Amino acid sequence: MNGTATSFNAAPKSDIIMRKLNLLTLIYISLPTLLFLILWLEPVFSVLSTLALLIVFALSNKFLAQKDCTIIDDHKLKQTLLSSFAVAFLLCLVSEFGILPYESYDYTSHNLKFNILATNSLPLYDEERDIYMCYYLGNYLVPAFFGKYTSIAFIRIYSFIWSFIGIGLAFTWLQIRLRDLTPVQRIGLCMALLIGSYVCIIRPAVHDLFPELSFIKDNSIQLNEVFVLGQIPILTRS
Repeated sequence: MNGTATSFNAAPKSDIIMRKLNLLTLIYISLPTLLFLILWLEPVFSVLSTLALLIVFALSNKFLAQKDCTIIDDHKLKQTLLSSFAVAFLLCLVSEFGILPYESYDYTSHNLKFNILATNSLPLYDEERDIYMCYYLGNYLVPAFFGKYTSIAFIRIYSFIWSFIGIGLAFTWLQIRLRDLTPVQRIGLCMALLIGSYVCIIRPAVHDLFPELSFIKDNSIQLNEVFVLGQIPILTRS
């Protein structure tokens, strides 16, 4: 019985980090759903649905905690986390919610959704049309919720942070899945996802770096003010 015996059963750092990563991911994907269930559904259905979500959350977390989380060594996992969130930060920085002044029609739509979510009572309901606004809101609920109870002016910051966490998690899991590739190959495949981010990331960057390219307008190519092609093929949204 010596001093080394106390650390014999200690879990590797990568195992602990992976379990925390699993939990953070589950929280991230569950939080918008939880807000929707609480704020949009009738009380009875809200309670039942929320209980079901919490049960599934607990079971999922337990299942993932029992899996082998040592599939990647400590050094590679730290490298993966650092590179994933660094790239995610840079992408968010050059997006429309970052530092670039460019604002597309999608940006206007984002602002509208954030505004009505933060300034109106929830759930959003149009009495004249007898219809609830409940479609395509997942990405907006968390930033709008915090903005509602702090300041609308902060929603841009909340959206930046929320997007940064989500993109960082997505890149992290992609790199873990492709852990047998080189770091350059993994980052390259993460960057390839930009093909689906033309309007909110690539278009603002191109507009800011090459303002003389006046033939690219909104999400189309126009020559002599005449529409030529919509959804630029190589840089189309997914």
